[in-house]
Amino acid sequence: MICTGQCVVREATSDDAIKIAEIWNPIISDTPFTFTNIRKTPENLAKDIDGKNGAFFVACQNEDIV
Repeated sequence: MICTGQCVVREATSDDAIKIAEIWNPIISDTPFTFTNIRKTPENLAKDIDGKNGAFFVACQNEDIV
């Protein structure tokens, strides 16, 4: 990840699930750099984020997840 401005890392919330899926699914589908070949749905990610407190983090630049 390259940030041209200030990046902030914060704990993810279930509201971030759509953006996380948008970033993660191409990595799952198009690269060998993950341990799964099952694409993530925002609904399942939201449940995982809510159920695993402190397990998901996002990097933000100007309030946008990058």
